[in-house]
Parts: sequence; structure tokens; C-alpha cells
Amino acid sequence: MQYYKLFDGDTAVKTSNSMRILTDTAENLLSELPEDEKKTYLIRKLEGRPVGSISNRRIIGLYKKQEWDGNDYAILVGEVEFDATDVVLNLPLDDIREMADNSEDSDNVGNQCVEWHGPHVVHIEDAIMEYFGVEDLSEITEELLVFAREREKPKQKIVETMTLTVKLNVLMSEQEDEEARQQLLSEVVENLDYDFTSNTPGAIIQSTEITDC
Repeated sequence: MQYYKLFDGDTAVKTSNSMRILTDTAENLLSELPEDEKKTYLIRKLEGRPVGSISNRRIIGLYKKQEWDGNDYAILVGEVEFDATDVVLNLPLDDIREMADNSEDSDNVGNQCVEWHGPHVVHIEDAIMEYFGVEDLSEITEELLVFAREREKPKQKIVETMTLTVKLNVLMSEQEDEEARQQLLSEVVENLDYDFTSNTPGAIIQSTEITDC
């Protein structure tokens, strides 16, 4: 018969042959905590393999917004905390275990949660480890991830396409003829620098494209 242990950090709280009993115990303990106290209880098999975590935490990352100065150096202009729980839990296990701060992987998580088109640094590693109750991302097992998904039921991100009509009023010198005028306007479109920013929480503009002109 398989037995499991419930841990609060390094301290064993309870042993049982029922995951449900240990889960219920952890849920009850969490319900007794002050509202602002965050904790994760970890269920391990007797040999130590993590198979479930019960937490009142969310995976809260830190997005450091930057801008380029005149010397090609990125300077900090603001910091934003963001909830990445759903995004992280929907990732494949290997992607979570290989996550690193200030990397393409952490950028991918941050850019799904924060609207910013400049240089940036994203910190998410520690938040993931605290959520799962492990000391290293390599300790996260398939059982641990499945358990978290079943408990949290994370929502998938979807992409919706919107087509807008944008009117440009272009101030320019009078041209010699219609051909020259059209040529100049064509060059305006070809060299156009534009950007759209969503100010609606939960909606991020991933990319834009001129489809007709």
C-alpha cells in the first residue's frame, strides 16, 4: 500500500495512505491562516517524490520595464507585479523546469501578462518554486503539475483578431503631380512607425500588421 506525507516546509505534518485525506488536512490548515499569510503544503511519497501541493499562493512575477538611453543602455522606468498562475500551469513540464529569470522563457510568460513593447527583465523563478513548495524547479514532477492543474483549473490564452480602419492625416509639401503625391504617400506607409497599446486589463496586443492601404 502506498503511503504519503504532508509537509509544511521541512516539517512532516501528517502521514496517510490517502491523498484526499492529506489534501483536506492542508485545505483546512490554509483556511485557518490570516488572510495575508501565504503558505504551501507539499505531499510527497514516502521515498520523497513530490506528488501534490496545496497553496493559497498565486504565481506572482515581477516585470521590470526599461527604455533605451542614448548609449544603448537599458534603464529601469517602472516595475509591475503580474499573476502568471494560469500561464505557467498551462506550460509543458519541461518548460517550467527549465524556466530562468531574464530569459526568453520568462519573457514569454511576462509578455502574455503585461503590455510593454520596450526592453525588460522578468523575474518568475522564485514565485514558481514557492507556489509548488519546492526548492528547485527540477523537483517539479508530472504528478505535481497535474495536481495543480486539477486544483486551479487554469484558463487557456486565446488570440482574437480585430481589423480596424485607421485614418492618417499626413502633412506634407505640395507635389508637382498626382504620381509624385502617390509616391510620397506610399513611402509614408512603407516607412511608417506605429504602435498600439491595450489599456484593458487581461487583454494584450501581441502584434499588428497593415493589411491594406
